[in-house]
Amino acid sequence: MKKLFIVLMFAVSPMVHAQTAGTLLKATFLRTVDTSELNRILGPDKDKFAATTTPGYVAPTFSGAAYPVDIYQITYSSLIPEQGNKKTVASGMIAIAKVGDGNNRYPKTPKLISYQHGTIWGKYQCPSYSFVLNNYETQDHRPKGWDFSDGGYENRLMTAVFAAQGDVVIAADYFGMGVSKENEGYAVKGSHQQACLDLYRAASTFLAQKGIRESGLYLSGWSQGGLVTLQFLEKLEELGFPVMAASTASAPPDPFAAMNGFIYNPSPIQAPWVNSLLILTVFSYEEYYSQAGLAKDVIHPLYYQQCKQIYERRGVNSLDQTYANLFGSQAIPSDMMKLVQNKYHDPLNLAASLYGKDLDKSQAYRCFFFSPLQMYYGLADEVITVPVALLAINYSQALGNSNISTYSVLGGNHRGTFLRAAADQKIWFDSFSGQP
Repeated sequence: MKKLFIVLMFAVSPMVHAQTAGTLLKATFLRTVDTSELNRILGPDKDKFAATTTPGYVAPTFSGAAYPVDIYQITYSSLIPEQGNKKTVASGMIAIAKVGDGNNRYPKTPKLISYQHGTIWGKYQCPSYSFVLNNYETQDHRPKGWDFSDGGYENRLMTAVFAAQGDVVIAADYFGMGVSKENEGYAVKGSHQQACLDLYRAASTFLAQKGIRESGLYLSGWSQGGLVTLQFLEKLEELGFPVMAASTASAPPDPFAAMNGFIYNPSPIQAPWVNSLLILTVFSYEEYYSQAGLAKDVIHPLYYQQCKQIYERRGVNSLDQTYANLFGSQAIPSDMMKLVQNKYHDPLNLAASLYGKDLDKSQAYRCFFFSPLQMYYGLADEVITVPVALLAINYSQALGNSNISTYSVLGGNHRGTFLRAAADQKIWFDSFSGQP
């Protein structure tokens, strides 16, 4: 009887069935990033990234890199929950501090930081390409037909802040980005959760093969990645995975509330490119929730084709075409009331629509978070307004939950808030020890 039990357990082991979600399929060593490059990311590149600041803002200073960092791209099996658990393959980055040589090349019990990236307009601005295709490389490995901007800086910074000090950083590319053959699933809650969860599972397998055992799991995310971080935290706690701490920067915990603000009550400093958030969500929901015609129902016919190009990253040069559609002389309007169909000029119609209900499905705060959570928001953020940023803590306080703290960033615009949060997260995460 015992032998039969052992055989059955072996038969269902995720390490045996290659298509089990979270199975590590391939790990590719990309390169070692030396400390001089990491310090450039922490210094001059940071100053370039935060070139536009607002009164009162003081950019943080980061500690210099203590170690070079090895960068890996991994691919792993996953599932798309919104499409009947359709099997798919996704990719992500693993960044490991190179603390020595030979058997002592890597730290044995580092903190594991799962970073969730923000909105990107290029398919390859994602984490696993952030060090392969950047300003310091020859670009020889660039996928044909794609151009790149500095969209991967956030991933490089998190690597320099955490991995260069002895931690391990993992970051999912999300479905549709990197090597994924899917269309993008932007702000699609179940798919975000699945992509991050299965990366964590695959990365844990890879790290175990290298003799690395995490001392604790920590979550971090900026902007869209802040929303994904909250969604991921909710899923991890639901499944019983221990999380030491989580922190977000400029997170929109409720996409429905955020979109209402973008369309009907834009802030005086609202960024012109928030129109892309409507575009990416409406086409993603049409694709992932199988709602044919959803985008045409929402977007004004004058701009539908341009918007479709942005979502599909189509054109002679996809990223250049995206920028032309967003910022060129023939750009789609940044005035969201002009971008949507006339019936959506009434917020009640948005609330009752399929699109409005899809946005509401992606909320990530109407739950009880047990893990310590810090949320940073900028007082001069051109994307995430203060009322939207505070939704999660206000709801949690109504439940009597004291695990969430919020921190305002004086003069913090969207990028400045991210930089301040990253600096503070390193200090806060380092304060934890032992089991959650």
